Amino acid sequence: MDVKKEICEFVSSNESAGALLLTGQWGCGKTYLIREIARELNNGEKYIVVTISLFGIETVEQLHKKVKENVFCAQILRKNASGTAKVIGPIKERIKSIAYALSEYSNFAKGINTALSINLYDFVVPSSEIQCYCEKTIISKKLVLVFDDFERCNVDSTKLLGAINEYSENAGIKTIIVADEKHIFGSKYNDFKEKVISRTVHLVSDYKNIITEIVKNYKETTAGYVEFLQKNLDVLIQIFSESKHENIRTFKTYIIAFERIYGTWKRSSIPTEKMAQILYSFGAIHFETAANNYVKHEKYGYMFAETNAKEKYSKLLLSYQLRPLQKWSVEGIWDEEELINSLRVHFEPKAVTYYEIFLNWDFWNLDDEIISKGLPDALELGYTGGLCCQEIISLLSRVQALNEYKIPLPCDVDYQKLLSGFRTREAEIKAGRLTEPKNSSFMTPEHVSKLCEHAQVLYKEIERMRDRKAAWEYRRKFIEYLKSPDLVDNSNLRSQSVVSFDDELLECFVSAYRRVENSEKRELYHTLNGLVFDYKYVSSHDDIAETVKNLDKLVKILLEMLSKEKDSFTIYIIEETTTYIKEMNAKIAEENSVANIG
Repeated sequence: MDVKKEICEFVSSNESAGALLLTGQWGCGKTYLIREIARELNNGEKYIVVTISLFGIETVEQLHKKVKENVFCAQILRKNASGTAKVIGPIKERIKSIAYALSEYSNFAKGINTALSINLYDFVVPSSEIQCYCEKTIISKKLVLVFDDFERCNVDSTKLLGAINEYSENAGIKTIIVADEKHIFGSKYNDFKEKVISRTVHLVSDYKNIITEIVKNYKETTAGYVEFLQKNLDVLIQIFSESKHENIRTFKTYIIAFERIYGTWKRSSIPTEKMAQILYSFGAIHFETAANNYVKHEKYGYMFAETNAKEKYSKLLLSYQLRPLQKWSVEGIWDEEELINSLRVHFEPKAVTYYEIFLNWDFWNLDDEIISKGLPDALELGYTGGLCCQEIISLLSRVQALNEYKIPLPCDVDYQKLLSGFRTREAEIKAGRLTEPKNSSFMTPEHVSKLCEHAQVLYKEIERMRDRKAAWEYRRKFIEYLKSPDLVDNSNLRSQSVVSFDDELLECFVSAYRRVENSEKRELYHTLNGLVFDYKYVSSHDDIAETVKNLDKLVKILLEMLSKEKDSFTIYIIEETTTYIKEMNAKIAEENSVANIG
């Protein structure tokens, strides 16, 4: 059945035995269809369709007031260049306009200034035909009232039907109710419904045509976007079908959100041949997010969400579920620079190397040429510290998978060299000379257990380094604090981990302690005492041993200073500092079973 035709037949009929109910599940396109019909009819000379949303309506009186307001606004229309009806500006301007237009027909016009101070809606009486001001001409149009979101109204459904019946039966106005009957509750609804509703039409959406119409009528912000969507209608229809979400509203938010991605991509110099694939990938992320299926795991990031989506969507590639797309859809964070960088890595030919293809492409898109050229290059970079954590994890995973499927490797993998290269990179990050990119790749415990023993050691070091990055940042801030001439504010260092009290920290602390006045000496050791050197997720056994060793060295240096000091007040401060450092060191050594190295 052609639902649109049925509704138009109901509207055009000269007889009416009650209201028409348009029902269908949420998101199936009921409101969209009604808007399309209203736009077509309102542009004609015969009908004026007024839609009233019942969402949040609390009382019958509030409903009647809203009907009068909407009918009044609909009576004052003008057409723009495209022929679309638009409501004239602010309410008083509307009043003046209609007063001017009706001046020849209404004795009331002379008192319009007085009327501005009273409630003009009291003079609005909805009837089957109303006078409309259109293009400075008064015309008579048949009124059609549409009550949308019936099930979302806070008024009892029977009382609501009674109020609507005043328009449908008593006033003879063509009335349409839009609702999902599955969400209407109340035992008396079905009995009362028969007295008000003469016909029920069920909308089973033709999503292909709806999507086509939505794209056709989309008002683009970025030039060329509608043309791009029209060229990729098959992609839009496929992603909508595979999502099983069946919600037109979610589809519209999807193409609205993607327009920003489209605009950014078009403004860059990155080739756009693969944009349709990203449209598809972003759609999968967007629909799964709307269904609460695409969730960021506290530890493993988007790994599980990516895998589950890959199983549901037939053409989805893991490598195309880009981090900026995930942030934009799931977290609501727009990062244009990160998006451009990610697109450049994937789609700019000059920027993509064999090792990047080997590490980033979907595993089943690899071939012998990519493996033979990409794996050795990736290993050479890894041996020298040139691979970031995410790339190393991908490398470990790819090698494990190749071994599992008995695909020959073009060269041996030296995990000791990889670990050495990782240590080199770690030292650069610790010193602040290198910034480690954000990492969203993780392995499940089951996956880790499949790695060889040496690969498992390297992966565990990568896991630890994730936590150590933040600690190294606080370490650098502590060094800046120690080197500052006036010991700037240290509040951001309280209770923060700095991995270990290493040789550089010892040297900086002693230098600062010798330089500052007595009051600042006390502040220095209180700051040191407030730091954490044995947080289990950050500090290894060797790190804690280094801390114990250097704190012991610090005590000896303080005792040496004490032996040469003459000022009694300074002596007290140094003795106090020495006592605190000893207690602090003994506590760390005892809690972590680390021998105090003299």
